[in-house]
Amino acid sequence: MNDEIENKILDPKSNPLLIGHGQAWDKLISSYNTDKFHHAWLITGSKGVGKETLIYRFIRYVMADFDDDVLENVHHPIFRQISHGNNFNILHIKAREEMASGQILMDDIKGNKQKNIAGVIPFLKTKVENGAWRFVIIDEAWRMNTSAQNALLKNLEEPPAKTVFFLLSENPKQLLSTISSRCQLLNTYPNENDKVKEYIKGLYPDLSDEDLQIVIHFSCGNIGKAVNFLENNGLAIWLLLRNLIEKLPELNHDEIIKNLPLFKPPKKDEPKELSKIRITIFMELIQWIVLLAIKYNIGENQAISDVDKSLSLLYDKLLSLHTPKSWLELNNNITENIYKLRGGFATPLHVYYTVIAKLFT
Repeated sequence: MNDEIENKILDPKSNPLLIGHGQAWDKLISSYNTDKFHHAWLITGSKGVGKETLIYRFIRYVMADFDDDVLENVHHPIFRQISHGNNFNILHIKAREEMASGQILMDDIKGNKQKNIAGVIPFLKTKVENGAWRFVIIDEAWRMNTSAQNALLKNLEEPPAKTVFFLLSENPKQLLSTISSRCQLLNTYPNENDKVKEYIKGLYPDLSDEDLQIVIHFSCGNIGKAVNFLENNGLAIWLLLRNLIEKLPELNHDEIIKNLPLFKPPKKDEPKELSKIRITIFMELIQWIVLLAIKYNIGENQAISDVDKSLSLLYDKLLSLHTPKSWLELNNNITENIYKLRGGFATPLHVYYTVIAKLFT
């Protein structure tokens, strides 16, 4: 893998490698080759599974007039143009970092010149040379508030010629039915563990077999989730959580407090989202170990053999504290807190205290 690829491995528009998603790819291509290529697509799948990478690969392919070389050749003119954000027939909408709410708002759809927000509607009014295709990508479309969705609706009802909308969402149920009903559904799915293992070993050759095993099973076939885990102190967070569980029920307040620096607001030289990312990993690890414990409780022994037999001690500790039903309720609560965190409705420290209180009381 060359340095240019490796350095951009987390950027979907610059990623030449599509791992899995063969069925989704075939559906897009076969649909395009008919006279009924849909103007709007709702792409579903968990965060990090590869939805964006799939869509950018398809857009490159169309813009290069189905030149196979554009798929993985990072030096292809179309590839480089899109990778560097210099193709003006692509608009990528996502929640703006400065928005505390974490939502996609009306301005993101209608545009706002005073705030220097391009917007979908002004983009669709621009002229296109040589009858080229235009593509609108709305990342994490579930973040659109109701006003934004209603503003987008008219364009979905009366789309401009040769314009395709891609709405990417891990939580499509939060979209208005009037939006989702006008889109062609395209599901993406996790990869097999062997594919994830091969990919992660290529990126992180020094990773120990034990750590690799944890990463593979925690990520559940989601390559983006695995890379995000490793790039954001996931193994350290896993050791932290494991240590907390092992000390139950004697865990004291000081032990909980000393872990707070990991989840505090980032320093000036760190990404703004770092504390959110880390606390999300912490919560997802809780969900993961709890579900393994429940499987263990009902006799699914592969939960031990697939990961690490020593984890059975953690399962026993968790199951001695609460019933499987109580743990499932906690998991649902954690899911709610993750969406609150991503949506800007809760701070990482607040979520940490909330989850810790429910986990260890």
